[in-house]
This record gives sequence, structure tokens and C-alpha cells, in this order.
Amino acid sequence: MAQYDLSIPVAFAGLKADAGDDRVESYAASEAIAFGRAVAANASAPTTTVDLCDSTSQTFRGISCHVHNEAGYYAAQDTVAVMRQGVIWVDATAATVDTTANVLISGGLGKFTSTAASNLATSCVFRSSADGVTTTMAKLEINLP
Repeated sequence: MAQYDLSIPVAFAGLKADAGDDRVESYAASEAIAFGRAVAANASAPTTTVDLCDSTSQTFRGISCHVHNEAGYYAAQDTVAVMRQGVIWVDATAATVDTTANVLISGGLGKFTSTAASNLATSCVFRSSADGVTTTMAKLEINLP
């Protein structure tokens, strides 16, 4: 007799969190980029290439979506699927609170937090909570133009 778990397993970074409408655009990776991380326009090719977001001076482009590949991340020169609208699972480095609009990017990692003093990701709202220690995944709704 088959047995089924009654709880849904925790998602993974970069996974779309629901079946709602979303908008995903393609860019080239200028460096290795993990799934579910904030990406920004590359300074030398801002309309075609993205970097891992690590500075307040960068232009936030969106969040890298998960794809199935052997490496488990986007390598330099790979085509990166970047979510600009929708709900996606992201890595949280510190406590996040559901419905918090203060979505910030932890410097250098492209991970997300609601703790102040990091790079602000505009047009984003947390849709679940995480403590950054035992629960490191959080749902994030993004709505960039």
C-alpha cells in the first residue's frame, strides 16, 4: 500500500511558487549565478547581460529562475531566466516577515532579507516568513515593469 506525506516538501530557490501569471525574460550571465538570487544589469552590457546583484548602484533586473542542468547554477555565458513579475522562492539570509515590503538584497550574495542596510529590491513583497537559520526559503512576489 502506497503511503503519501501529508505535508508539501519545502521548495528550492528559483522555483516558481504558484501557477499564477508571471513574466520571465532572458539575459546572458556574466558570471556564475545561483538560482533564486537577485540579478542586476551588467555595467558594460546592461540590456543583454546580468550580474549577481551586490551593490546599491546597480539596476535590479529580477530574480534568477531554477532550470534543470548538471551544474546546479547558471555558469558564465549561460542564458539566465530572470523573473520580473510573479511569485518565486528565494534564499533568505535573515528573518523575513510575510507581507513585508522592505525587501533587501544582502550584499555580495544576491540573497534576500528584510533587515535594513542592504540593497533595496523595489517592487517586491515577501509572501511567506523565514528566520534565515532553520527556514531559509521565502516566497517573494516581484512586480517590475
